[in-house]
Amino acid sequence: MRTDILEIITEVSIYSVLIPIAFGIKGFTSSPFILKAFFVYLCYGGLVDITSDFISEPHFFLNSFTFFQVLFFTWFLYRVINERKLFITFVGFMLFWCSLYVFCHLYLLNDWYFLKISSVFDTIAAIVISFIAAAALVILVKDDLELTKNPLFWFCLAIFGYTFCTYFIVSFITNPIYREKLWWIHNVANISAYLLYAYGYWVSKQRNASK
Repeated sequence: MRTDILEIITEVSIYSVLIPIAFGIKGFTSSPFILKAFFVYLCYGGLVDITSDFISEPHFFLNSFTFFQVLFFTWFLYRVINERKLFITFVGFMLFWCSLYVFCHLYLLNDWYFLKISSVFDTIAAIVISFIAAAALVILVKDDLELTKNPLFWFCLAIFGYTFCTYFIVSFITNPIYREKLWWIHNVANISAYLLYAYGYWVSKQRNASK
């Protein structure tokens, strides 16, 4: 693919986060707590993405976003599944993510300042989160007769598509040259996820308006 097109896709991927943020602002007061929390996550992610467009050197603020994202997705999907008996499993996952992140950086990378990106952590996180998101989707399909009118369905679908695509790129493409050439797939998945988040907020607003 041409370099100029790839650059356009990259820029769109960075700034497309503003679309769900705009939709989230419109219905913020009437949104349930879980979607308000997701709005805060989007604002943080947008700040990181846009900042990364101007800062090229490694920085803890930028590189730690994946860790925060994994913790948030784990919490969000746990709330969607809404099974109290899984609380201990949820806590176990949170402790596992913290331990794995520290292990990957301090032991595997000898990165005491957390300035590097750990492909091991990213790969494991993408695999696990995509499976949890798939499980959440299955539960929603079984329990909700009007699935497309449930905003959580669109958020879970976006998380699944994004993390599964990330898993494919990080896991199966180890050559950095090929990974860089195919990174546009990740960017397209990122744009698609933001559009689904935006649609989810729109569905939430329509749902609240009809009550």
